[in-house]
Amino acid sequence: MIEKPENKFSYQPYRTYLQVVLGGIALFLLLNAILWFGYTRPLFNTHPKVGDLARLGYLVGAANPRVPKNTLPNKHLTTWQPGISPPIDVVTIGDSFFEGKGHGLNNYFQDHLATQYDLTVLHLERYPANTRNPFLTLAHALNSGLLQKIGPKVVILECMDSKVLPNTKAMRASGGFDLETYDNLQALLTYYQAPTATQLEKEGEEAYFKSLPFLNSANSQLVMFNALYPFIDRPFKSQVVWADITTPLFSKAPRKLAFHHNQVEMATRTHAEEVAQANTLVNQAAEALSKQGIRLVFMPVVNKYDLYHPALVDKSHYPKPQFFQHLRPLPRTYALIDTQAILRPAVAKGVVDLYHADDSHWTHRAIEQVVSEIEL
Repeated sequence: MIEKPENKFSYQPYRTYLQVVLGGIALFLLLNAILWFGYTRPLFNTHPKVGDLARLGYLVGAANPRVPKNTLPNKHLTTWQPGISPPIDVVTIGDSFFEGKGHGLNNYFQDHLATQYDLTVLHLERYPANTRNPFLTLAHALNSGLLQKIGPKVVILECMDSKVLPNTKAMRASGGFDLETYDNLQALLTYYQAPTATQLEKEGEEAYFKSLPFLNSANSQLVMFNALYPFIDRPFKSQVVWADITTPLFSKAPRKLAFHHNQVEMATRTHAEEVAQANTLVNQAAEALSKQGIRLVFMPVVNKYDLYHPALVDKSHYPKPQFFQHLRPLPRTYALIDTQAILRPAVAKGVVDLYHADDSHWTHRAIEQVVSEIEL
């Protein structure tokens, strides 16, 4: 009888190796699930919503989830139909600051304005819906005859100060307020019966965030950024600077100032000549509106970096913004709301939470300060 050779091959080393690999994968997935559901995902939620800076910089320590809560008695309008809508006192046109993007308590500038001065305020959303340039919206509303048909006494044009130069430069390139091409009155009347700009943007954000899987690069960036922020103001690849300030000016992370890194670059590129060109364009709009019996009020909103710049501990890497300093002495045919001059004294007094700690936008406290200074 022939004996079978003994099989000395063992699966044990391979079984151990497989167990180690599978255990490592399981641990990796578990850690990512903990990071995503415990820390990263809350930064991307849309209700309650965390500020844009906390989301972009993964600033867990500054995140302050909130929902809109409007308690003011007078609310602004966002739709208009001839013969149906009430007479309009003030029309507002602007960017995200006029769209209540800071969220939280009484986040609409227009509601404060309507309540404090007992006015009927209509906000014209961005037009076309895909634009982020409020000057273009004004040009369409002006040239189409829409503003003349609405008949307000005042138009308030708002734009964040660091966006004024690129937005007006784009307008000059397309013909200024004498646009060669603009949509006709009927197109705008149809649009403002049910404007879609902010709703489409909101739906797009919600769809994008809901589509994110728990296993993604955001988890690793959250870990890396939060490990580095205690040592440097801006970690590699982060869009957000988180710098030390001398005075506690926020409820969350009191002695830290978060702002978008491009604000630093914009501060170095703000030249007097370009501000003068922007001022000329706004004057042209004011003169065109004046012919229709409408007064133009221009409100450049001071950006967060500019407003809190005096409070920075280390200013050596952060140039002083000069937009308002260049704008103030220029001749103008419009009324100017100087938001920097209004809000800087409040910062100097240590008023907390004029802007959100985790967001680029202001809070109801800043809005109240500005509205109280307006003369219409």
